[in-house]
Amino acid sequence: MTGWHQEQLKEVKTTLAKPTADFNAIQKSLLKRNLKEFINSWAETKKHHAKLYGETLRFIKKNFGEEEIFVWTRQLALREETRSLACLMLALGNPYQRHEEEVKKLLLTLGNDANWEVREAASDTFASVLLKNFDKAYPQFHEWVKHDSENIRRAVALAAKKVAKSRKPEYGERLLRLIEPLLSDKSVYVRKNLGPFAIGDGLLRAYPKLTMQYVKKWSRSQDDQVLWNVAMVFSAAEGVKHCDEALPILTRLAADKRRYVWRAIASALKNLGRRKPEKVKPELKRWLLDEKRRKVAQTALHFLELRQQ
Repeated sequence: MTGWHQEQLKEVKTTLAKPTADFNAIQKSLLKRNLKEFINSWAETKKHHAKLYGETLRFIKKNFGEEEIFVWTRQLALREETRSLACLMLALGNPYQRHEEEVKKLLLTLGNDANWEVREAASDTFASVLLKNFDKAYPQFHEWVKHDSENIRRAVALAAKKVAKSRKPEYGERLLRLIEPLLSDKSVYVRKNLGPFAIGDGLLRAYPKLTMQYVKKWSRSQDDQVLWNVAMVFSAAEGVKHCDEALPILTRLAADKRRYVWRAIASALKNLGRRKPEKVKPELKRWLLDEKRRKVAQTALHFLELRQQ
């Protein structure tokens, strides 16, 4: 979840100070249950800041029923100005239980929106649906990892990361199996959010032992994209905690001749070396004498030396 959307959702649960002038105008339409007037008021508001989202969502959650919220959400999703709000409203309750097919369509529409802010908000909604309906929604999410749209595949990866925050033991292996097909996904939009983020900053943090077992298994792949993701798991801050386990994996992969792979290994070692220089630098200096790994060592050491200057 982005910091921006975290602030919006926090506002829903927080006792707020004096309502903003923008919310006063919006509140009038909410009190009248006038959807058209609400949409117009929202569209006329110049800046949709976090506090305004929070005030609006808090009022709706307190005064509207779940069915009414869903009716409004469907209409708000049709308008460009209100789609981010529609994402957050969809996560307020759990309409998936009663409106499964409609919620699926909404997720695909919002998750594939042209506006990146809407897509970010939608990833939170994907996570909300999966978390609240794990057994029922899991097969559908497993289908979506093969979706034609990279936006939807990325949304599934981010949803897995966010659901992992629950740290429910029974979810760990299923979340890892969920994102496993994405490891070979060549989309830049997907891979940048997978190895270093969904896995390295999410699943590894929530399920460290289990995730490392999977990472070690994945490291035996011959697919260059899978190996790129394996390396980038250790570029995340959380990966540093697993430096002792990472080094044997990266040592083996550093002999790979494919530039795409060895550059990823060098990047991971650069990040590990910045935080664990006493463990990484001696290893890299030994690699300088190893023809198969010399290029990786030189690249990683170069960036580490630049960092010190």
